[in-house]
Amino acid sequence: MNDKAPQATNIKDAQTLINQLWEITRVQVKTIDVLTQQVNSLTQQVDVLTLEVNTLKEKLSKNSNNSSKPPSSDGYSKPAPKSLRKKSGKPSGGQRGHKGQTLKMIAMPNIVEKYDITSCTHCCADLSHAPVIDVERRQVFDLPPVELEVTEHQAQIKQCTTCGKSNKAKFPVAIGKGAQYGTNIQAILTYFNQYQL
Repeated sequence: MNDKAPQATNIKDAQTLINQLWEITRVQVKTIDVLTQQVNSLTQQVDVLTLEVNTLKEKLSKNSNNSSKPPSSDGYSKPAPKSLRKKSGKPSGGQRGHKGQTLKMIAMPNIVEKYDITSCTHCCADLSHAPVIDVERRQVFDLPPVELEVTEHQAQIKQCTTCGKSNKAKFPVAIGKGAQYGTNIQAILTYFNQYQL
C-alpha cells in the first residue's frame, strides 16, 4: 500500500477513487460488525466463566467451621482437632496405684468346646488312648445369635346362621396387611439407623 494518498487529476479518476474507498469502507464495516459480535460473545463467556470460578472458590473456602457444612465434608483438609482439656502433667494410661480390671473367666460356661490331641507333637506317637492330665482353658464372651420370632395373627371368619352373611374378626390396629415387621424390630432398626450406624 502506498503511503501517499492517491491524487485525482480529473473527475473520472476522482469517481474511481470514491468507488474504491466506498468498497473498502463497506468491507471494513462488515468486518467491524463481525468482530464486535465475536467480542460480545467472548465477553459473555468470560462473565459466565468468572461467575463459575468465583462460585467454586467460594465453595472451596467453606468448611465445617465457617458454614453449615458437616465435618465429614471437610475431606483431607480438616483442621487438627483441638482438645479443650488441659494437660494434667500425668503420663497417659493407667496411673500408678490404680487397680486394673480385666475380663475374667467364669467357672460354669454355657458351652464347652473340647479339642483332642491324637498324636505327640515331638515323636508322632499315638495319644488317642492316653489319659488327659490337664487342660488349658480359654473363654470367649459373645452374644448368642439373634433369630426373628414370627407370630401369625389369624382373624376368624364365620358365616351367620341367621342371615347367611360372612363376618370376620378385627385385627388389632398395629397389625397391617400381609407380612410386616413388629414394633420391637422396628424400634431396634430405628435405633441403629439414627444413633449407632
